Amino acid sequence: TVIAEKQLFQAATLSKDDLKPGAISDPAYLNGRVAVGDIFPGQQITTADMSVGLTDALPTQLSGKQRAVAVPVSGPHGLVGFVESGDRIDIYFETGATGGNVLGLLASNVLVMRAPSGGSPAVLRLNSTQAQTIALASDSGVMWFLLRPAGDAKEPPRKAITTDQLQKLINSQTKR
Repeated sequence: TVIAEKQLFQAATLSKDDLKPGAISDPAYLNGRVAVGDIFPGQQITTADMSVGLTDALPTQLSGKQRAVAVPVSGPHGLVGFVESGDRIDIYFETGATGGNVLGLLASNVLVMRAPSGGSPAVLRLNSTQAQTIALASDSGVMWFLLRPAGDAKEPPRKAITTDQLQKLINSQTKR
């Protein structure tokens, strides 16, 4: 997964004599497999370099500063029953404040590694700083998952809204 996402695999045309036994010619073979040793730049990747069996273990889907965090969510706030593993979401946080509640963006374009279902938490892939923020937020208020469109979605606005502002918006519509 990491090799594919970071485009670390480069196809090359080689003569038959230069191919190592078991050389991988289809990058799809790498999906769900784990490297059994170090792979160096320019190295031909062979079936012997990769695990025999497939895995979807969470650590194999993380690299560098990425972290997986399990977040308890429920019903419509967590899009339970609607969001699937592999979807991308924006995470908003709602908390009480003077003058009403505040809703603001915490993280955008977050990968759902495991979708919430049947009381199990959502498992999200974030950078280490975001993971810390989301972990605290999950115990401090209400988190909202907003599903992003497939493909190249625009970034959401980073502007919090308060219940006072919401009330003014609603009132302005009734004065017409």
